[in-house]
Order: sequence, then C-alpha cells, then structure tokens
Amino acid sequence: GGGGGGKGSKSQVIKVSISVREDVKLHEAENAWKPARFLKGDNMSDDERKTEELYKKVRGVLNKLTPQKFETLVSQVRELQIDTAERLQGVIDLVFEKAVDEPNFSVAYALMCRELALMQVPAANSTEDKKEVVNFRKLLVTRCQIEFEKQSFDESIRNDKVKEINECNDQEKKKELQFDLEEYDRRLRMKSVGNIRFIGELFKQQMLTIKIMMRCLDNLLENKDEESLECLCKLLTTIGKELESKKIDLSSIFNSMKDIVDKKHGRVSSRVRFMLQDVIDLRRNKWVPRRQDSNPKTIDQIQKEAENEQLNIQAMNSVPITPRKDDRGSSAGANSDRKRRNVSDDGWQTTASRNRTPFTVQSDKLKNKPPQTDEPLGSRQMFGNWSKGSNIKTETSATTNTANMYAALEHMDTEKRPSGSRPSSKDPYSSKGPSLERSTYKQSYDGRGSRSGSQHRSNERDSSLSSSQKTAPTTISNAPKAAQTPAPSYNFTEEQLERHVKNNLDEYLNDSCSVEEYGQDTQTSVPPSYFPRMVADGYLHVLERSMTARTRTGILFAKLINLGTLPLKDYCTGLEEVLSQVDDLIIDIPMIWDYLAEILVHLICEEALHLARLHKSCERIINQGHGSKLLASLFKLVVSEKGPNFLTSCWRASGLSLDNFMDPSQVDSFVKDNKLEFLCGGDTAAGQSHLTYEQVHGKLLEFFDQKTSFDEIVNWITANVGGVIKENKFIRTLAAAIFENSIPRQKLASEILQGHYKLLQKYVDNNSNYELQCLYALQTLIHKLEHPKGLLLNICNQLYEDAIISQESFIAWESSEDPAEQEGKGVALKQLTSFFTQLKENEEEYGSSSDEA
Repeated sequence: GGGGGGKGSKSQVIKVSISVREDVKLHEAENAWKPARFLKGDNMSDDERKTEELYKKVRGVLNKLTPQKFETLVSQVRELQIDTAERLQGVIDLVFEKAVDEPNFSVAYALMCRELALMQVPAANSTEDKKEVVNFRKLLVTRCQIEFEKQSFDESIRNDKVKEINECNDQEKKKELQFDLEEYDRRLRMKSVGNIRFIGELFKQQMLTIKIMMRCLDNLLENKDEESLECLCKLLTTIGKELESKKIDLSSIFNSMKDIVDKKHGRVSSRVRFMLQDVIDLRRNKWVPRRQDSNPKTIDQIQKEAENEQLNIQAMNSVPITPRKDDRGSSAGANSDRKRRNVSDDGWQTTASRNRTPFTVQSDKLKNKPPQTDEPLGSRQMFGNWSKGSNIKTETSATTNTANMYAALEHMDTEKRPSGSRPSSKDPYSSKGPSLERSTYKQSYDGRGSRSGSQHRSNERDSSLSSSQKTAPTTISNAPKAAQTPAPSYNFTEEQLERHVKNNLDEYLNDSCSVEEYGQDTQTSVPPSYFPRMVADGYLHVLERSMTARTRTGILFAKLINLGTLPLKDYCTGLEEVLSQVDDLIIDIPMIWDYLAEILVHLICEEALHLARLHKSCERIINQGHGSKLLASLFKLVVSEKGPNFLTSCWRASGLSLDNFMDPSQVDSFVKDNKLEFLCGGDTAAGQSHLTYEQVHGKLLEFFDQKTSFDEIVNWITANVGGVIKENKFIRTLAAAIFENSIPRQKLASEILQGHYKLLQKYVDNNSNYELQCLYALQTLIHKLEHPKGLLLNICNQLYEDAIISQESFIAWESSEDPAEQEGKGVALKQLTSFFTQLKENEEEYGSSSDEA
C-alpha cells in the first residue's frame, strides 16, 4: 500500500514567493563599519565640508600627476579655493606625503611646489588692523624641517616595539613581532630616504637654500647611524652636483665618508659602506651616474623608444651577409645553408634551427636605403665563425680592425631616431618628446662615441679631409702602433655635426669636459671645413643664455685659438657669420651689443684676437652704423677686466683710430659718454669704470677663489677703483670679501685669513678709521650668517694677536653709538664679553706698569 501510494503522490516542493516591489532588509550589526567621510559628514560644518572637498580634489590631481599632464593639473590646483592657512597647510601635507611615498615622482612634485611657491593666504593670527600673510614656500620649508627632525620621535615608537619583543616568551608571537619590527624599520627607512630625496629636489628648484642643505648634510654626517648615512648618500646623490656647481666645498664631508668606508667605524654594515663608496665614486666621475634612474616618462617618450627598438631590430635583420671564400673548409654551397646568428640574453651564440621560418624585411618600409654590399660592416675574421655555433675559439687577429658594423645606420632618418643616440642606446632621456624630466636631467654626449672619436671608416672620408691631411703619409696599418689618439674620421652629416657641436658645448658649460677634452674631440670628429660654422653655431647657441655661458664660451674659443686647435681665420669667418645676422637678431635681443661684448672680451684680454683683426671682421656692422655700439660695450668690459692701461696698449698696437669704427662726427661724444679720454692721449681715468661696490665685492671673491696673485689684484683695484680706495665704503667692501673668503662653511680658516693680511694692510695702512670700518664689515657679515657660535670670537682673537686691528680700534667699535651700525651689534658684543674683559685687563696692566716706570 505504501509503495502504490508513493507512485501516485507528488513530491513536496518548498515555494518561496519573491516580490521585486518589496524592500529587502539585511541584518545590520550594531557597530557596522562606515567610511570616515560618512561618520564626519553628519557633524561637519559648511567650512569643514568645503575643506574636505578641496582635499579630495587635490588628491585627485596628485594621483593623476604625470609629466604629460603637468601644466594642466597645476593650473587646476591654482583654480581651487585655497583661502586659509589651514587649507594651504593641508594641501602642502598632501603633496609632501605623496612625494615621500612615491620618490620616483619627487621631481614632478618639486616642480609643482615651485609653480605654487608664491601662493599666499591670510595668516591665522591676521586681523583687519594688522594683516599678515603666509605663503606656500614658507609653510613648505617648515614642513621639511619638521620631517627632517622627526627621527627622534620615531625612535620612541621603535623602542616600545623592541621592549615588547624582549618581554615576549611565546616564540611564535616573538617571530611575528620581530617581523613586524623589521617591516616597521623598512617602512621608516623608505620614508626617510623619500623625504630626503624630496628635500633635495626642492633645493634644485630653488625652494630651499644652500644654508639649509649644508645643515642637513652636517646633521646626517654627525649622527653616523645607518639610517642617517643612507639619507646622506641619497641627499648627496640628488644635490651634490648642484652644490659643487655653486662653488660649495664638500671635501670635508667626503673625507669623513671615506674615513667611514676605509676604517670601518663602529658597526656600519657593508651595505651602507658600499652606498658611501658609490657616492664617492659618483663624485669622482663628475656626478655622471652609471645608469639613469627609472623616472616617469611621457607617452611620446615611450612610443619613440618602442619605435627606435623596432627600427634597430629591423635594421639588424636587414644587413645582408655577402658570399665570400674563406678558410673555413666549408663546401661551395655552404653560404646558401648559412643560418642567421641567434644570440641569447646573456650574449651566448648558438646555431639557429634548420627548420626556422626565414624572416623577411620589407626594406621600403624603412626610412633608409638598404646597405650596399661594400659597406664597412666588419672583417671576415669578425663573422667567419658564426656557422660553427657556440663552441668556438676566437683567434686573435694580427691586425686591429676598427670597423663598426653599425656604420650603415648612421644615415637613418632622424625622425625615427632620438638625436645623437646609438641604435643600442637605452637612455630614457635621449628622446625628444616633451618631457618634464628633460628640464632636470642634463643630457651629455657620453656614450655616443664622440669622446673617443668615431670608429667608422666610410668611403667618402677622403673628400672631407683638408688638403694638408690628404698628403700626410699616414697608413691605417701603422695607426694603432703610432699613437694613442684615434685618427680623425668625419662621418657625420651636417645636421648631426650641428647637434654634436651643440652637445659638446653644453658639456663644457656644464663642467662635464675641459677645454683640452673639447679640443681633442673637435680635432677627431669635426672636419676643419666646419670650424667656422662651429663658431657661429656655438655663439648663436649661447647668445640668449646667461652671462656666465656667454663669457665661458668666449674663454673656450680664446683658449682653442691660443692652443692652435682653432685657426684664427676660421674663428673670424664664424664671427662674421654671426655679425651678418645682427639686424635680425636685434629685434629679439635688444641687448645684443652687450651680449656680443661678453663673448668677445676674453678673446681681447687673452690676446687671441687683436683689435685690428676684429675691425676687419666688423666691417659689415660698421657700414650699418653699429660699430660704436659694439665698441662701447666691449671697451667697458675690457677696462673692467684688465684696466685702462691694457686697453690703451692694445689700442695703440692696433694702429686704429676711433673714426675707423664710426663716423668722425660721433667720436667726441663717444669718448665723452664712455669716459675713454685715455685712448686719445688724455688722463688714464683709472678707476672711472663706475663699478658698483657689489661688483667690486664679487670680483674680489672671484680673485680669491682663483688664487690670483697680490700684484694682479692690486693692479685691478688701481685700474677699476682708483681714487675711491680711500673711501670707507671701499675698505668695508674689501674687508667683507676677505672675511667671507676666510670662513668656509661658517668656520674660520686661519691660514686663509693670514694669506689676505698683506692686501688688507696695504689699504688699511694702520688707519684707525679704516680699522673701525673693517670691524663694522665683520659685524655685518656675522649678523648675516646668524652669529655662528664662537666664530666672531675666533676672528677677533686672530686679528688682535696678529696685530692687524689695534686695541684702540676694538674699544672704539665697542663704544660706538652710531645708529646706522647697531644691527646685530648687541649679540656680537655678548659673544665677545670675554674678549673685551681680557682686552681691558691688558690695558690696565699696561697702564699700571707705565705709571711705575
């Protein structure tokens, strides 16, 4: 009955009715998690809500900040409503945290800070009666200082973690705590290094001062713990080149680093010692890194690199291997069976598979002609063993062959190659796309084959040689034995030569190469027929740059002429090319005459170019009525550098008169306006060049840095200062320059100061008033340096003991009540309390002994 009943009955099904119209209620916990913005949202005021919205937008901008979108995103930040000190501080905190977390983007964040540096808002304590403002830069500097000094706070947290580990008895938990401590140390170290790198990048953008950087370096070196030393390495790597370019002496820092590396101070790990050694090597290599950092790139850069790599692969595969007979013992049909070389990532060569599908290249898709069979792609010895696979022995050839298998790629369209790079270049900054990083990282010509001379030997070589070089009885076979200097090889196209010359000039201006290295490269890679163009291109390249660039370019060509590397005739041809364009240049460069004078002044002073030859080159601008303009600017600089006597000597030797450069009716006004009466036989007008005291101060410091002789300095002062040497202002300027030069890194260098005594005594000459002016100058300098501890006392002791400043002058300075000389005097006198006490005791002893007598 049961079985029959089972067949006839229906299985039970649970039916659940769901209505899409009903709300589905989920079980909600009492303490359910909610985003912070929801928790705050209920209790936030309108201002707080606006502030949170602002921070959200800033985070969005920072997350999207790339070199490609930099300008757009910075303009978006400027448009945001940042109108209170609190909001500005919040924005700075966001930028700082982002830069520290993403050190590879620190260059971009530093550039962003520079763009926003002048943004200012009312200060928190500002009132309607007393309005005060704070700017982005000031708050940023404060944040940098806080982060740099934060290490002491972080130590307490770490000590708690170490204590917890020591007190733990459970081994498993102890391992977890140790792992947690290691992770904490790693994060802290990464944050410190990121913080230091960002501070360095801010300095490179002129957001922080040299003084701040030197304090940071001294502080890090003083601590000598591993974290501080690692940060020191990162900071020096970032700003070392910049500091030394500003004539900051880092020798003592590097000596201390070398001492740590050599003597293995304390418990410094090998990792940190190697880091220190890397930085020492970097400085020895003129701050040129062995490999570039993997910094952000623009899309254009990435696309171009991909194109270049593809072109290189295609070009390599398109090189035909011509049949030739050789001594490999292969059959007549061996060439048809030859397989293409297969090279693994580690450089190991193996024989390609026999059933490999042949790779064909459509040469019409390449932008260059297929190489001819007689192109210099290498010798038979270079390729003779390819078919033998990896198990071969290379035989040393009796003759050195310098042929370059990549020579065929030299004529590739430059649109498909980054300028000046080799096919195998991996330099991420070699492409020409619009990149933020190109403004920070200076390109050099290293790695492009220019320093060692081109290794190519093209068939057109003879056509580019001068007639003197064609007749030289030099053979290729004897070249390697005869000299170390590579033989000249001029394989560049005109466009490549122009780029090569500009790159070399930039290297020289960036102190990456010396005049001698520049001259050697010029001889090996620039054909003599291009020398005039090299001069013209060089001058046009620096014409609108800084005064330093123009002056140094003039010095470069003056030395090349004097060394015989650059013929004077070729130089003058190049100069004439520049002067022929002056009518067009003056539209964009109103100061063209001053700029040309800065370029020419050292050629006159070094006597590389005589005034008579200059007159010949200036014929065109003289006919256009511009001769007097160039001459006025040039003579002013020559007098400033060498004095009127030198100019008079050069002028008389030239046999010229002023009406050779201008209309006779202009001569009198020209002489009067430029105070050049001495050229016409009048008063020498020594010291009438109207240099400002700031310029005199700068020139004196330059003389001191170059260790110029006493006589040369005196001659220059006589020529350019003249009668003003008796004025108090000059004495103060001279003393200020001497004291400043004697205080490297805010510490007195006694030997340097003593070396300047002769110069100081010549003009002070035991005059009590002049001695007082020297003390005023010292007071001003120490106040400017913010009164370094013990420095003023050391200097005063030195000057008194060496009898440079008399006791009476010190007493007169102490009792002086001149209101114009009170700034910083109170602090100075407080530092010298012991000095003046001793001084007065000496005076009393001397007085009592004289009375007894």
